[in-house]
Amino acid sequence: MQLKNTKVKVFDLAPPATQTELLDDFNAEDMKGVSIMKVEDMVKVAVKGMQTDRFEIRPGQANQLKMMNRLAPGFILKQMSRSVDRMLRTQN
Repeated sequence: MQLKNTKVKVFDLAPPATQTELLDDFNAEDMKGVSIMKVEDMVKVAVKGMQTDRFEIRPGQANQLKMMNRLAPGFILKQMSRSVDRMLRTQN
């Protein structure tokens, strides 16, 4: 809202699971059924979204997750937290 009357544009990019080194730390069981997006594809969607003034950009499964989160927020949080919960259990 603070930038409403300026020439500044703010975009919200919510990338899905993207094929980067960050995924190496995730348990294969936690990634079961997750579509992994290539970085190049995610960047193309993000750039196209900015060029067409889409202020909320959710490539790939990120869009599905947003809709599912509206329907069953507790379930989605539990599913998204599995790897963190597992890591915390192994540390204690």
